[in-house]
Amino acid sequence: MILLSVDLFAQINSDKYWPTSIQREFDKCVKEQKMDTLLVYYSYLGPWTNLPDSCKGISSFWILWIKDNCFYTKQLRCDSIKTGNIQSISSRPFDYLITHKKDFKLRDQYFKTNRFLPPISTDGSWQYLSFMTSKNKIFFNLSEHQRNDTIWNQFHWIKPTIELIDLTVNELYENKNRH
Repeated sequence: MILLSVDLFAQINSDKYWPTSIQREFDKCVKEQKMDTLLVYYSYLGPWTNLPDSCKGISSFWILWIKDNCFYTKQLRCDSIKTGNIQSISSRPFDYLITHKKDFKLRDQYFKTNRFLPPISTDGSWQYLSFMTSKNKIFFNLSEHQRNDTIWNQFHWIKPTIELIDLTVNELYENKNRH
């Protein structure tokens, strides 16, 4: 789902549903690096728990950001204090997001006039990507079921969402193999 929201203090903050250890590291990293435009990627494979110090089925988060016209990434691990080193990456995920911004707005338009969505299987993995700036947030979530279901694939925003998430994951994987 794509949701737009404005943070009350015009700052980028962690999501209250993330594991506590990730929230602390994320907020620290945003402050230290003076991030104002970023993507956050993580995947989830249950079971979900609402214990604040648990990993909640999420082993790590990836932060991708822009600073001085350069692009960087850092991995934050849930199960340890040690986080990954900052590495430079290409601009491809950001470029794709900007290029397909109109495609992603189709979801918002759909929800203004419709309330029906096809069912989503509760089993399987989920992938999440959040685009955050100091002024808004756009959230993308995609289930394994949505990737393969013919009904879901009829929605115009599903294909660009799949491509954006896959491009981001490929960039992270390629970057990991380069270093």
